[in-house]
Amino acid sequence: MEMYKENINKYVKKLQEARFSLMRTHPFYAVLLMHINFGLDNYAETAYTDGKLIAFAPDFLDKLSNNEVQFVLMHEVMHIVLNHCNRLINGMDLETFNIACDIVVNSNILYSFNNDVSKITIKEYGEMMHLTPDGKEGYDYTAEEVYQMLLKEESNKENKKGNEGKNLDKKENESSKKDNFSESNSSLEEDQLGFDDHSYWKNSNDSETKEEWKQIAIEAKKMQDEFDKKTNKAGSLPMLLERQIDEYMHPQTNWREILHDFIQIDIVDYSFNPPDRRMQDSSLILPDFNEKEEIVKNIWFVVDTSGSIGQKELTIALSEIKGALDQFNNHLQAQISFFDADITEPMNFSSIKEFQEIKAVGGGGTSFEIIFKKMDEYFQDEKPSYIIILTDGCAIFPLEEVRQGIPVLWLINNEYVTPPWGKVGRIKLDD
Repeated sequence: MEMYKENINKYVKKLQEARFSLMRTHPFYAVLLMHINFGLDNYAETAYTDGKLIAFAPDFLDKLSNNEVQFVLMHEVMHIVLNHCNRLINGMDLETFNIACDIVVNSNILYSFNNDVSKITIKEYGEMMHLTPDGKEGYDYTAEEVYQMLLKEESNKENKKGNEGKNLDKKENESSKKDNFSESNSSLEEDQLGFDDHSYWKNSNDSETKEEWKQIAIEAKKMQDEFDKKTNKAGSLPMLLERQIDEYMHPQTNWREILHDFIQIDIVDYSFNPPDRRMQDSSLILPDFNEKEEIVKNIWFVVDTSGSIGQKELTIALSEIKGALDQFNNHLQAQISFFDADITEPMNFSSIKEFQEIKAVGGGGTSFEIIFKKMDEYFQDEKPSYIIILTDGCAIFPLEEVRQGIPVLWLINNEYVTPPWGKVGRIKLDD
């Protein structure tokens, strides 16, 4: 029994030392790790997280240096805070998604260490994958975006294999970045998913836990910002989380509830996109089974960018739209316009990446009437199914007839303005 306790204490000490070391260099990760339990699992091969704890196989932990333990802890807690453990969707290629998550996590950790690849290297496994198929760092993307890139890469490989010998006219010069992807992520060719076990992940929409980790990440960021300021350090926060925390605060609206009546179920039992892979060696192409998807289409977001709207108000408004994309897993097909005394032409978006590329414009007076006046010009073929106006409400409201029977939601960022018609929602500005 004494020997057993001695071994346990040895492992506990090793994990605590790694976490304390992070507090001296990267408090962001150390604070995150204060909110997660550690465990030992004799049945595990290496390490894993199930979203609630980080577990190690004792033999695996024995082999790791202090720096390697730090990396494993950072890797696992990043999976948790980015909600990778709960993002599994029916019909998803789990192996490919696992790879995508690891690329994003490793690249963000690499960024935190100023691109020092030794910090994402485990002696027994080598340098961890961190580049996407386009040769860029994974911190530029979400796991879902990298997942789609990997699927496309795999599809291109299969097509190339099928057309082998038919097209000999190959391009001689390929980008060095793509070469780097092949070399740095060589484990993809060998079907290795890295050192950690993702089989403990689950298909869950645990919004309460997700929100809790968002709040923890915000507090951890504050500590990291203070540390960086004192030490004149820069670029130590994971790039993806810095964008998420700084650019988008926490959406307060339950968009699934609001847009419930506009959810469309696309059911395609069998489809040729993609075809049945089991028949890929045959000259006969057969359709494959596809899951149903919930999609919301033709929503028009209109964002107030008048002089009374500051950067803080605009950030919160944009966070609400990102929240709608998140709630519908990017199965939201919408358009966005910005308005003051005039209004911009609607821009389509259906993914986080497309949304992030949209830049707000404005700064003049406010006119709600211009929204509906321009609607006839901008939507000549098909009117929006729902109009969502994010504003402080500081303008004259037009008569209700202007909406032409289209449902309108006024999302107001204060408690003192109440529109005379339409549905009203409120979002609070942080103190």
